[in-house]
Amino acid sequence: MRKPGPPFFLFLCACLALFISQTSPSASEAIHEVKDLNENWAERKDGKEQSPIDVNSDNIQVNQSIGSLITSYDISHAIMQKNSHVIMVNWTEGAGSLLIDGKAYVLGQCQWHLPSEHKLLGERYPLELHMVHRSSDGDIAVISIMYQFGPPDPFLFKLMKFVAILVTNDVVPAGLVPPPVIEIGAPYYRYMGSLTTPPCTEGVIWSLIQEARFVSKGQVRKLRSALHRENNARPIQPINGRAIFLYKPWAQEEHMKYLDRENLCRKSSFLKWLLCHSNHK
Repeated sequence: MRKPGPPFFLFLCACLALFISQTSPSASEAIHEVKDLNENWAERKDGKEQSPIDVNSDNIQVNQSIGSLITSYDISHAIMQKNSHVIMVNWTEGAGSLLIDGKAYVLGQCQWHLPSEHKLLGERYPLELHMVHRSSDGDIAVISIMYQFGPPDPFLFKLMKFVAILVTNDVVPAGLVPPPVIEIGAPYYRYMGSLTTPPCTEGVIWSLIQEARFVSKGQVRKLRSALHRENNARPIQPINGRAIFLYKPWAQEEHMKYLDRENLCRKSSFLKWLLCHSNHK
C-alpha cells in the first residue's frame, strides 16, 4: 500500500488550522488576521483600557490580595501557525488552566512579539510571550513573559525545528507540546486591558511576570526569519488612570521583619543601636 506523501500532510495541516481557527474559543480572537500595524490597530480611539502599556512606578500598588498565579498545565497536542503578524502555538484541546478568583481560564495559545509590547518600568525587552487563556463564558486572561538576551529559552528550544518550517509554510503539526512553567509565588503585575491584536477587545485580565527570562539572539533571529518582519509589537497605549497591582509574596513579610528589627534596636543601648543598623543596611 502506498504511503501518503508530503503534499497530503501539508493539506491535512491546512485543514486542521482552518478548523481550529473557526472552532477553538481560546484562539479565535487572539489570531485575528491583520495586514499591518495600521492606524486602527495602533490607536483604537474608542477604547479606554487598551494594551500594551508601560508599567511604571507612578501607577503601581502592592496588593497581596490578588494572590499567586495558580496554574495547572498539561502536555497536549498542538500545531504551530503563523499569519501576517504573529507566530503562535495553538493547542487543539487546551493545555490546562489558570485559576483567577475561582474561575478557570483554559490555555489555548502562546504567541511571540518582537520586541516586547509591554514596557516594565520604562524598559522594552527583545521578546515577549503571551499565554492566552479563555474561560467557558468567553472571558480572556493573558500571562505575559518578558525575555532578555542570554541562554536559549527551553520552551522555544523544543519548537525551533517547527519554527524553521514556518519560514516557507503557514502551519505545521508540533505533536505534544508542554506549556511554559509558571512558578508558584512568582511576582507579577496585574491590570485590566485588551487584546493587542484586532479587534483589540477590552476586559482582558493581564498578568505580567516581573522577572524576565532568557532567550538567545539566534532564537529571536529565527522567529523574525519565519515571520518575515522585524517588528510585530503594537505601540504603547495610554494608561488612562488604570490601577496596576503588584503581587509580591514576600513584601508583607519583609515589612514585618523590618518593624521587629526596629523595635529590637530601640530597646538596646545607643551603641548597640548603631551596630544593629550597620549590620542590616
